[in-house]
Amino acid sequence: MLIASPGVPHKDSEPEVLVVVVVVVVVVVVVVVVVVVVVVVVVVVVVVVVVVVVVVVILLLVNIAVVLPLSRQDFNFKNSLLYFLGFF
Repeated sequence: MLIASPGVPHKDSEPEVLVVVVVVVVVVVVVVVVVVVVVVVVVVVVVVVVVVVVVVVILLLVNIAVVLPLSRQDFNFKNSLLYFLGFF
């Protein structure tokens, strides 16, 4: 049976505190890494969606302003511009 003498401080609490600090630091680092990865993924997805929307809009505008009047065989700049403006 072990009996702690009153003059010797109890050392068991220090390693427990160290373990708790290490666990808290590891959890904080993991959470920060996960948040950064999620933010990067969201930014990449938003950029891709914006680029796709811009490309689709440009293709539609080119189609309305140039291709459709050309297909009607009466293409000139004034007709295509009026045709383009008529869609808005």
